[in-house]
Amino acid sequence: MRILDVDIYIVVYAVDEEASFKVAKSIIKKLQEMRRLSGKLQLLYLVGNKTDLVRSRQVTTQRGRRFAAVNGATFFEVSAAINHLVDELLVDMVVQWRKEVTQHEFSRLGLPTHPTITAASSDAGGVASSSASENRGRQSWTSTLSNPKNMLQRIFKQQFTAKSCMELQKS
Repeated sequence: MRILDVDIYIVVYAVDEEASFKVAKSIIKKLQEMRRLSGKLQLLYLVGNKTDLVRSRQVTTQRGRRFAAVNGATFFEVSAAINHLVDELLVDMVVQWRKEVTQHEFSRLGLPTHPTITAASSDAGGVASSSASENRGRQSWTSTLSNPKNMLQRIFKQQFTAKSCMELQKS
């Protein structure tokens, strides 16, 4: 199984089916091993779906949350059928991905950690920049990543751009 060129893995199981949770657990373990071997930091989400089926639930929230915590995954429970917490899951993924990318880019460029990242993590020792122009450059670079909506728009910009008939003929 070779799927290393991915930034976020989302493993979904049905809370009303124990077998799907077992499969999700085995996938998470394989992804953990692949992540460890590749050395690439990838986000991993374990998502319990069908929370609207309360009476037929076979996998408790505590079991899913505990397994995710032990295996370094972020845990969510959603109901795609009634769109419960789906938006929150997507926003969380974008926010976490943006945070990881920003941290990676700053460390790759040898820049001090961004102040908002320093505030989020208590053990990060960010160094304040002495140059105002350096701060302006960094702020303008990160301002395009200022919120999840902007990030999603940048990611999907090409897919949602309307083109006229003349532009299509030129392509």
